[in-house]
Amino acid sequence: MDLDNSSSNKTDTLVDLVEKLLEKLSAVDCQMKEKCDIETVNQLEAKVKVLEDRLEQQRNEHVDKLSMLEQKIKHHLEEGICRQVYGTQIVNVGSRELTQEAVDEAARRTERDNDMEKCSSS
Repeated sequence: MDLDNSSSNKTDTLVDLVEKLLEKLSAVDCQMKEKCDIETVNQLEAKVKVLEDRLEQQRNEHVDKLSMLEQKIKHHLEEGICRQVYGTQIVNVGSRELTQEAVDEAARRTERDNDMEKCSSS
């Protein structure tokens, strides 16, 4: 009988311990629910991901547009220099040598014009 009583006490103690652990687990679970709602966090993460993707897409589009504008501006500047040097004749402005030649010719004409102004004012 002593064994039965001792075994029963151990079982009762074990049951009490398990009940206390379940109560603590339940309390912790409630506290975690109050701290953070996983569904809300997942929704926010999804929204942030969408925004990051849109931002990256727009950045890429802007880089492409800026590159295209840069090329157009460069072309118009080169074309303008060639028109200034060669009059209305449009030449192939794609080569760097021709563009440099046009710039050099414009510099020579400017220098010549300055020299002529100096001579006429003397």
